[in-house]
Amino acid sequence: MNNILSSSVLERIFEYLYSKTLPFEPDELLRAEYVMIVSAFDCYIHDYVREKMIDVFKEHSVMSSSTRGYKISLGTMVDIMNESNPVTQVQLLEKEIKNIESKNTYQSSRNVEKALTLIGFRKIWSTIYGAEDAMANKDQLDLIVRRRNQIAHEADMDFVTNKKNTITLEDTVYAKKFLCDLVLKIDNL
Repeated sequence: MNNILSSSVLERIFEYLYSKTLPFEPDELLRAEYVMIVSAFDCYIHDYVREKMIDVFKEHSVMSSSTRGYKISLGTMVDIMNESNPVTQVQLLEKEIKNIESKNTYQSSRNVEKALTLIGFRKIWSTIYGAEDAMANKDQLDLIVRRRNQIAHEADMDFVTNKKNTITLEDTVYAKKFLCDLVLKIDNL
């Protein structure tokens, strides 16, 4: 969550510049912050899943079938088994998980659910929000991610008007609050 909140420095710069008479609009700062917020959330999901997997390994605790079925390379498994230092064993496993997961993004509701399934969570959205609110919150996350993708991959352009879509400080603050609240809910699972 600290990574999400650290993007607030761009809000402060935006607010300062917005209060000045400038020959340009400082909206690009909000777009940059929006992308950073979603990227920080993605990073959080990666870290959360990896840490839970490492905890299972270190504590030799009961693992879900999804965790048990997680595929790491035979080479890494042999390296871990041949290593006598438990700290180095964990480092080897952590490196392998990072390598495997670096190919995945965990931003959309479907991908977040997929990531949390890796560590044994089922029906994550109804668990977090309750059955009645699950779909609305999944949709809200997907809207935030869709807007992030518009900014990051399409320069936030409206291709009909050939102008940038409007972005407000409230848009960015809302996305940050939503994702911070979601992080807290996941942390409390």
